Amino acid sequence: RCVTPVPFYAGQGGHIAFWNNKYGLRQWSTFVETRFNLHFCFTNETETEIHLWQSVRNTGVSNVLKQAMGYADAGGDYLFTPHSLVHMTMIKKPWGWDRVTKVMNDNVRKLLSADNLQAFKELLPESELNIILENAHETVSREYHYPVVQIVDGEGRRTKFYQAYLKYIEKVPTNTPNTQLVAMRS
Repeated sequence: RCVTPVPFYAGQGGHIAFWNNKYGLRQWSTFVETRFNLHFCFTNETETEIHLWQSVRNTGVSNVLKQAMGYADAGGDYLFTPHSLVHMTMIKKPWGWDRVTKVMNDNVRKLLSADNLQAFKELLPESELNIILENAHETVSREYHYPVVQIVDGEGRRTKFYQAYLKYIEKVPTNTPNTQLVAMRS
């Protein structure tokens, strides 16, 4: 069972926020440029684990290069990012979801020497993949965990996690204190 595609660059009602600083603006710009989508697929009957597939619009990079890197056709001029480069899952927890990102599995890391990384950087446009490749050597054995917590319910009411969210964003340096940018499609 899947929910797909979910436009992560901007939803109809604003389902993603970016930091109001140069890093958030760069991420937002990349997501808009590539028309970044997520595809959420449950992996078990109890719906406690989700695998996420990423798809991006083919931005003119050679299909041969993308196929060599493991990209697959997602239809509609979109490509699926291979799990060997970025694999995201979500594990149900009592407080919400633990979103786990593994960047570049061991097989890919072994294939990408410093020379090959430099060649990819020169070929690829500035995109999410390029950001990952720039940092590949720092992420060799890293696994990233991001809490996904509902702060507003379906009726627009703040949940019990809302105050903790406000405290968290106070700590992030932004262009306008205590703000995030909500992406919405027009």
